[in-house]
Amino acid sequence: MVLEHIGIVIPAMNEERYLGKLLLDIKNQKFRKNRVKLDVILADGGSKDRTRIIAKSHGAKIVKGFDHPGKGRNRAARYFYGDIFYVLDADIRLFDKYFIDESLEEFKSKELDCATIPIMPYWYDYPDTGFITKAVITTFFWLGNIDVDITCHGNPKANGSGMIFRTDSFKAVGGFGENVYGLEDSELALRMFRKGFKFGVIHRVTSYLSARKPLKHGRFKYFFNVIKLHHYRKVHGELTSKKVFNKITGLDDYYAVEK
Repeated sequence: MVLEHIGIVIPAMNEERYLGKLLLDIKNQKFRKNRVKLDVILADGGSKDRTRIIAKSHGAKIVKGFDHPGKGRNRAARYFYGDIFYVLDADIRLFDKYFIDESLEEFKSKELDCATIPIMPYWYDYPDTGFITKAVITTFFWLGNIDVDITCHGNPKANGSGMIFRTDSFKAVGGFGENVYGLEDSELALRMFRKGFKFGVIHRVTSYLSARKPLKHGRFKYFFNVIKLHHYRKVHGELTSKKVFNKITGLDDYYAVEK
């Protein structure tokens, strides 16, 4: 069995509340189908809390990130020299101990260049969230996963919270668009697809994302903003102005969230 050199790229800024949990999930991963060497690379956007300390304590390599997630992901990817790497948000959880093993096996078996991973919300940090709110947010995530699945062969969309790339394919297209604000994950998936690279959806595993953003922004506003951004993208093309992004969403800074 060949030793696989796999990267985990995590963009972060002030993520001390979440990062350590993800890094523990990565550390606790098991492998039965692959022999894997893991490199974790954190693109830190200038954290003022304990984010960097936590990353160092788990053996992660730290590189300079930016306030734009795509720029941070690209910067981190430049420091990885293996064949395949994951991009995960800092507030993702890998509850399946075979998450990397199973997703990597599916990615390789389908001979993909780029893949997105389904996401569902988790609530551990918000135990008082009401049943109806949970049901609404979970339903929106579920519908989003279906939309990603049914469009993957023609107009692919992606969940930037969890993606997998072949390093050479990622670098061949220049990585994430650094002038794209909002849906930069889908922009990259579509660009790779149009350039002849193979895009797909991983089905064997699910990643879990903190419900903090829809809870902070408002459960309906958050998902309505996603719909508006996809509509704008369909009508006008990629969103390359942060000012227009803020006008569409009504958010001063989409990437800033309560910790």
